[in-house]
Amino acid sequence: MRHPRALTPVDAPAFVDHLTRLSPDDRRLRFGAAQSDAQLMAYVRALSVIDAALFGVFDGDKLIGASELRWIRPTFRAPGPLSAELALSVDAGYRRSGVGAAPSPSTLKASTQ
Repeated sequence: MRHPRALTPVDAPAFVDHLTRLSPDDRRLRFGAAQSDAQLMAYVRALSVIDAALFGVFDGDKLIGASELRWIRPTFRAPGPLSAELALSVDAGYRRSGVGAAPSPSTLKASTQ
């Protein structure tokens, strides 16, 4: 069993590599729309540890699964309680091996902090 760990800005290249390995269909499922490699790189550059909690599972130095909890803060135009969305991605060759489930407890714990 591989254990998840928090991702930090140092892991950005590994996160980009992981996301760009996703197929076009997997990218649509993960992001809700088609995403080019350049869009994925910009997405990772724009991530903020203030608004997101990221966890990853590695096979050696290769990031093979990631979970991202992104807080959605209420605004003047959209008042309401703080909420969040959870996104998961797993490299195709590691699916059905528990990799997708591994980051979930860490991500859920982060949602309560």
